Formats: sequence, structure tokens, C-alpha cells
Amino acid sequence: MALGIQMDMNSVKGAGGGRSDLEQTLSTASWGIRYVDNTQALDGVIVLEITGGPFDHQARYEYLPADQDPQIDISCLE
Repeated sequence: MALGIQMDMNSVKGAGGGRSDLEQTLSTASWGIRYVDNTQALDGVIVLEITGGPFDHQARYEYLPADQDPQIDISCLE
């Protein structure tokens, strides 16, 4: 790849899962990340929703080209 090329990383089937003992389900609410070649890092946001169990919540992963680790925010769903 040429330097500076961005490659979208589309979720073909989505990410999902569950935990039967808590009756929880995980689903993909938003998937918008890409690989940035010149920084060799991801850029964009993934949002996952977890419903069921003690309370419904979401996890938001924000990837910034200047940082290899995502910023993670977990909050309750209304």
C-alpha cells in the first residue's frame, strides 16, 4: 500500500454475543473504523450495546491515529 492510504474496515456480519446465565445479549450499534497506513493505527468509533442482566449499557471504543489504545466509555442505556 502507498503511504497515507486509509482502508475502511467494514463489519460484514457485525459482532455479537451473549451470556446465558445473565440473559445478556451483545450487539453492534455502530461500526465505523479504518486503518490509517501512515500512522499504522486505527481511526474511528465502535459502539456495542449490552442488554439484559442487571442493567442495559453500552461500550464506546474511540480509536485515534495518535494512540494505539482506544478510549473506552461505558454508560447506561436509557
